[in-house]
Amino acid sequence: MNGPKLAIVTDIHHGEPFGTKYSQHALDLLAGVIDAVKADPHDLLLDLGDRINDADRESDLTRLGEVAAIFKRSNTPRAHLIGNHDFDFMDEADNHAILESPMNSRSLVIKGWRLVFWYPSARYHRTNGFNQDPGALEWLAEELPRDERPTVVFTHAPLLIGPIEGNFWFEHKPQAAVNPDADAARRILEASPNVVMAIAGHVHWNRLLVSGGVHYLTLQSLIDGFTASEVPSGTWATIQLGEQITVEVHGADRMKLELGPGILGRRWPVPRGRK
Repeated sequence: MNGPKLAIVTDIHHGEPFGTKYSQHALDLLAGVIDAVKADPHDLLLDLGDRINDADRESDLTRLGEVAAIFKRSNTPRAHLIGNHDFDFMDEADNHAILESPMNSRSLVIKGWRLVFWYPSARYHRTNGFNQDPGALEWLAEELPRDERPTVVFTHAPLLIGPIEGNFWFEHKPQAAVNPDADAARRILEASPNVVMAIAGHVHWNRLLVSGGVHYLTLQSLIDGFTASEVPSGTWATIQLGEQITVEVHGADRMKLELGPGILGRRWPVPRGRK
């Protein structure tokens, strides 16, 4: 039996264009995603954060309002994470009020699957990356054992990135590409037999890595062009959860994955020689 069908968009970056961020196209591309989801119903529309290019508080509030207006055209239930650009001149309350969506760590059950939205600190230094957040780790460690249903964890910054060479934004600062508590968070996830996947944005490319039986997926930005021949990628993804999981990434930077069967509850043995 199939679980929920999810539509995911990330790193919308509405605002002034910069580098390979073709941000002047953000609103039109987002409207196209909303139209596509209306035409092919999904159970949840999920935004992984970085909705704007931050500039100052007044500009950021205006731009977030413009993004929110497009999201509100959708008749699909929504969930939103906070990215670092959403937090420089705004806070959780601003994002909550404008998007009309909760902005705290929480879980949601849809069609027999638990979706965990994890909100470690979005405070970010351009060179050093995100702040550590021990309280968020404690929440994650307490939350995951509460439910035995198959689980997907969603974050803005990834928990596993692998080699970062060639990444336009992070090759020169890999420490800023990943959640600073990633090692500890992965230990928590990989000790939880119900966790199947962790899905993130932030690094602006499509990649699947597997550790300890958990599949770590990152998705390309809606507007970035560095992997798409210098045009905005228009990336968004459809993920069908179930005993076999399918991932279809739409846009100029396309990708299709089939995971399973037998993906649920799969764990690797402890590596030989590990103490």
